Amino acid sequence: MKIDLASYEHGKPRGALVKQLEKLFHPKKWRGETDGPVLMNADSLLELSDSERSALRTVLKEGHAILVTGVTEDLLVRLHAINGSVPAITLTNPAELYVLAAPQGRLRMLAIRSIPNFEPSPDADVRKEAYAEMVLDWFRRQVRGTFESGIASMASAPRASGPRAIVAAEAPGYNTLGSEPEQFPWSHTDVFSMEAFYSDHCGSKQKCTDTFAVTTYSWAVHSPISVVDQPGDYLLTRISAAVNTGGCKLSIGKNNRFAGYWLRQANVGASVPDATLKTGVKVLAGYTAPQAQMPNVQYSTGVTWNFGASGTIGSSAGFSGGKPSAEVSRSLGFSAGVSYSNTKTYQADAITILPQISADPTDPSKVRWTYDSWNHVKQNIDPGNHACGGPGLLVTAGLPGVIYGSSFEPSQEWVWALLPEVRSALPVNRDGVPVLSVQVDLSMLLGWSYFWDITQCNYSGSLGTFWVGDKSIDVVGDVANNPSNGLMFDSGCGTAMHFGTIPLGNPRKEPRASNDNGTNVGTPYPFTFSLSLPLAPDPRLMQLTSIEPNHGPRGTRVTLRGTSLHTAHSVDFGGQLPSSMSMEWPEGTDPATGKRYEPYITVTAPNPATPDYVGTTAAISVVNAVGISGGTAEFNFTYE
Repeated sequence: MKIDLASYEHGKPRGALVKQLEKLFHPKKWRGETDGPVLMNADSLLELSDSERSALRTVLKEGHAILVTGVTEDLLVRLHAINGSVPAITLTNPAELYVLAAPQGRLRMLAIRSIPNFEPSPDADVRKEAYAEMVLDWFRRQVRGTFESGIASMASAPRASGPRAIVAAEAPGYNTLGSEPEQFPWSHTDVFSMEAFYSDHCGSKQKCTDTFAVTTYSWAVHSPISVVDQPGDYLLTRISAAVNTGGCKLSIGKNNRFAGYWLRQANVGASVPDATLKTGVKVLAGYTAPQAQMPNVQYSTGVTWNFGASGTIGSSAGFSGGKPSAEVSRSLGFSAGVSYSNTKTYQADAITILPQISADPTDPSKVRWTYDSWNHVKQNIDPGNHACGGPGLLVTAGLPGVIYGSSFEPSQEWVWALLPEVRSALPVNRDGVPVLSVQVDLSMLLGWSYFWDITQCNYSGSLGTFWVGDKSIDVVGDVANNPSNGLMFDSGCGTAMHFGTIPLGNPRKEPRASNDNGTNVGTPYPFTFSLSLPLAPDPRLMQLTSIEPNHGPRGTRVTLRGTSLHTAHSVDFGGQLPSSMSMEWPEGTDPATGKRYEPYITVTAPNPATPDYVGTTAAISVVNAVGISGGTAEFNFTYE
């Protein structure tokens, strides 16, 4: 699998994945080209010239990406400053790889904070290639797929109609928030790994690695009309995970006397960790998915949600089919409402779904889904004949690919509703937009099942013992009490069926026979990280400060400048809609303020309502959810 685009390398990237990334991206030396992704080491960000920064800004605009190895917190901020964006994470340690992209104005981020030390394993390069291939797949789907989808969407979007009077009865329809992954304006992907040790039939210690990638998507909606005890902000949130157990599908034992490691349980959840804020952030009842579900049944992974008022959203990118013609295209303001609908379904063999929504009375912000395969495995893997020469474990029936050797991809959606006091208490990013810190909690249990050998081997490097049935089995790993530790699985002709998990359960669970029924379960292996989710901007800050030119014939292109004009939903041009209205988003960051350049609006002067219009004036004003700015003499346009 290789990239089918030109790609480039700047300086000398360093890190554990560089060799594999170069193999897949086959980059050439970068000399300022903008037609492909650019791989570099984080130190190179300190030495970029103005022309190189401008070229990298175009790389992002053209739907490519910047891949940076060894990025630290300060250099992460410097990377995002190239296009004026804001990172969603903080780094306490350098990340192995960080990727930034902005296809069609939609922010896409990928972080691989670290990877296991695969050396001196003979397949170390193969394992690293799996990470590099994950990056390439992410680039193709999240970056190039989003860019190409955006082009197709713009081509099919309805264009603004001719000038019409602004009449309340002609309120435009709802804006549709896109539900496809490439339509979300904001996403962040984190990649984690879970190691697990084992030993096979008196052999040496071995280690396998599974990967767990999680992508968080968000749509932000803000209503500026404050009502007591009513939400002012909404975050429609999706977490999509990809749990790949292919790395730990072990080929040990004989005649299906061992099966491991399969996915016993995956947990996906999120909450607001700040105790002073969490009571003001609630999960909207009736807007969560999936619901509780038994295995082998199709279920809905998305929600349908409508918000019927005026306000702002976090990004104009991702509207399905464009905005209504009476609204400023590419603006963040809307005048009637927004709607969202995700009707996708999914079927996961062997998986039982157990949602826990706002189950903690002290934390109404908390959501959690448990995906558990135990009931299916127990009922389907146990053969009727346990003796050697029999069928062995019924692997095909008990362990479908989704939990054994392939990928399980659960997707969760919900709507967080924030009371107005939460917004006022939040810190703001450098663009002045409040950000809500959320904690994403993931965890995973691997499962194993086997018939032991009648004469059990001992492991010379044992880190202790673990009781399985009435036998004491040696623990295998690097250090004691490591959640990745496994056992010396000496499978053979014993006829007692044994089950367990990684991480291991209680090493001396009593009665020991209970280990055979799968109840001795370890604490799931945790993956926890924080994200800063940006809210939608405040329309109260909008102010029109200039129009240019202020005279000309009909059809003249007029530029409107000011502050927070991106919250406007319409423009009044002497009582008419302009012939066209579009928000323009300058690229980069203002060196004087450190903030992104202010967006501005371009409009086309409409045909005046009266035939004798030369010398007449039209007052220009911008309108958003809280009011009007402009409309006075200094914003008059004179027709010529």
